[in-house]
Amino acid sequence: MNSTSNKDNFLVRLRVQNPDGASGPVFEELPAEPRPDGSVRILHSPALVEEVAAGDVLRVDGNGRFHVEQRGGNLCIQFFRDRPASEEVERRLGRAVGSLGGYLDSAGPTHLV
Repeated sequence: MNSTSNKDNFLVRLRVQNPDGASGPVFEELPAEPRPDGSVRILHSPALVEEVAAGDVLRVDGNGRFHVEQRGGNLCIQFFRDRPASEEVERRLGRAVGSLGGYLDSAGPTHLV
């Protein structure tokens, strides 16, 4: 499994499936909790990796390919824009997602998860 860690965090490196326009493999590092059996529990939903959400338990190989062993009960929805979203848009979306029992896991200049 490709991962990095120190005493405060553990990051697992997952391969992005079918990245648009990429000339080689693309990876995303996510905070994770290592488990005694060698699997990891994902702590935050990804911005790029598909078919994974916070709480899922994965088995990851040395190339970043993964298999979901157990679903964590969350759904990850990724929003992408061609320009940065305003703080107001982020607040509105956060309220809408919250009204459904969800939360915004991460945000970047052109994405919300």
